Amino acid sequence: KRVTVCPKHFVQPEIDRWKNALVGFVLGSSPSHQIMLKFVQKNWRASTLPRVYTLGNGNFLFDFENVEFQQMLAASILEFGSQHC
Repeated sequence: KRVTVCPKHFVQPEIDRWKNALVGFVLGSSPSHQIMLKFVQKNWRASTLPRVYTLGNGNFLFDFENVEFQQMLAASILEFGSQHC
């Protein structure tokens, strides 16, 4: 079995690029990209909203500008989920 190891300087820019992102999954029917954008705009009241990418099969990528927004919204998502499960 061959394994290739990439030098850290090669992958570090990508690690830095995506370090503030979260992956989310929607149970049940998969909402469209537009529906998810409307949900984010309506429910995540922040000065800067994340970019939203549709990954398919109910998976979404939320790309935040900084770690503070990511952590704040991650905490609110977990709180919402615990109240509705």
